[in-house]
Amino acid sequence: MDEQRSLPLKMVSASKWSILSEVGTRTIAPLSFLVLASFLTPDDFGIVALATMMVSFAQILWDSGMSKALIQRAEDIKETANIVFFGNILLALALYVIIFLSARSISIVFEDPRLMLVARVQGLQILIGSSSSVHAALLQRNFDFKALFRIRIITSLLAAFISIALVFFGSGYWALIVGVLIGEAVRSFYLWKSSSWRPMLGFDLRIARSLLSFGSWVLGEEILAWLIACSDSIIVAYYLGAFDLGVYRVGTLMVIIIYGILLEPLVPVIFSFLSRVQGDTDKFSSYLDVLTRFFSVVSLPLGFCIFVLATPAADVFLDQAWRGIDQVISYAAINLGLSYIVSAFPPAFRARGKVSTFAKMRILSVLYFVPAYVLSIQFGMLIFLYTRIAVTIVTILLYGLFSKYFLDYSLKRFFGNFLPGAFWALWVFFLAASPNVFKPGILGFWYHAAWVFTIIGCVSLYIIFRSRDRQLFKQIISLSLRRG
Repeated sequence: MDEQRSLPLKMVSASKWSILSEVGTRTIAPLSFLVLASFLTPDDFGIVALATMMVSFAQILWDSGMSKALIQRAEDIKETANIVFFGNILLALALYVIIFLSARSISIVFEDPRLMLVARVQGLQILIGSSSSVHAALLQRNFDFKALFRIRIITSLLAAFISIALVFFGSGYWALIVGVLIGEAVRSFYLWKSSSWRPMLGFDLRIARSLLSFGSWVLGEEILAWLIACSDSIIVAYYLGAFDLGVYRVGTLMVIIIYGILLEPLVPVIFSFLSRVQGDTDKFSSYLDVLTRFFSVVSLPLGFCIFVLATPAADVFLDQAWRGIDQVISYAAINLGLSYIVSAFPPAFRARGKVSTFAKMRILSVLYFVPAYVLSIQFGMLIFLYTRIAVTIVTILLYGLFSKYFLDYSLKRFFGNFLPGAFWALWVFFLAASPNVFKPGILGFWYHAAWVFTIIGCVSLYIIFRSRDRQLFKQIISLSLRRG
C-alpha cells in the first residue's frame, strides 16, 4: 500500500492514541487539582501561573518553530533533526539565562517578591525539555502517538503523585513546581528511550537556511499565539493580583481540560496528516470541511452545557476560598466553544506553507484584543469575561476572511460548516437547562451532569451519522476497532 493510500489508516491509528493520551493526562489533572485545592489557595496557584507563563513563552522560542519545520519537512530528516537539536539546546540555554537575570525585575513589576525565586527554579524546565524536543517531533512526524501516549501517562501520573505527596508535607506552591520539574525530566528520559534517533556531528547550511525560512514564520506565529493565550492572564495579574489570577487561571484551565480530552488530540494529528496532502487542493479542502463540521458539532453544544453546570459544580467541589470561579468557568466555556470551531485552520495554514500569512493574521488580531482586554479589566472580571467572548467572535470573522483569500476557502463554505453545530447547540442548551431535577449535593450534581452529557453524546452522534459525512465517520470507527 503506497503512502497516500495508507495515510487515512495512519491518521485513524494516530488519532486513537492521541485521544487516549489527552483523555488520560487531562483526567489526571482535575483529579489532582481537587486534592491540591484543599491544601493550596488561589494565591498559590496564581504565583505559579505567573512563572508558568514565562516558561511557556521561552518554550515556544526553542520548540515550536524548528520542531514544526522538522515535522513538515519531507527530506533530509536526520540532518534536519541534528540542526534542530543543537539549535534548541543553545537557544534554551540563552533563554534560561535571560529568565534568571530578569526574574528580579519581573517580580518588581508584579509586586510579588516570591516570583523571582519561583521563576528561576521553574525555568529549569526549559533546559530539561529542550533536550528531547526533537525526539518528540520525530515520533509525531511518524504518527507514533502510541509511544507518546505511554510517555504522557507515565509523566502525568508521576508529576501528580509527587505534587500531592509534597503538599501533604506542607510544601505549599513548591509542590506544584517540583512535580512539574520531575515529570519533565522523566518525560525527556522516555522520549530518548522511545526514539532511535541520536544527535551527530555535522551542520548543513543549506538545510539550516530552509529551516529558518519556514521555522521563523512558525515561531513568529507561535509567539503571537502565546500572546493571545496568555495576555488575558498577564492583564488580570497586573490589575487584579495573584488571587484573582489564581481563580481566573484555574477556572479557565478546568474548561480547557474538558475540551482537551475531546478535541485537542486531533490537532497534532491534523497537522501531520494535512502536511502529507498539502499538494492536493481538492482533498485538502474536503478534509478541512469534515473537520470543521465535526469541531462545531462537538464544541458548541459542549460550551453551553458546561455553562449550565458551572455553578452547581463549584458549589459541590470547591469552598468559599474559590469564590467567583463558577463565573469564570461559565463564560470560559462559551468562549472556548466558539474558539474550537476554527481549531482545524491553524494547522491547515501551516500544512499549506502559509505560516507567514497566518502570522500576519495573528498580528492583526493583537491590535484589537490587547486594548480591549486592558480597557475591560478596568470594569471588573465580569465585563472582562464578556469582552473575551466578543474578541473571539471577531477573530472567527478574521479566520473566515483569511481562509477565503489565502486557502481558497469561500466564506459560504467557511460559515456553512458551522451551522449544524450552532443549530444543535441551542437545542442542547435548552434541553440541558430545562429539567428541574438538580438537587443540592454531590449525587444530585452527578445526576444532572449525566443528563447533560448524555444529551451532548446523543445529539453529536446523531448529527455525525446522519450527516453527509456518515460513511467517512463509519469507516474511521471501523478502522479504529480493527487496528492497533
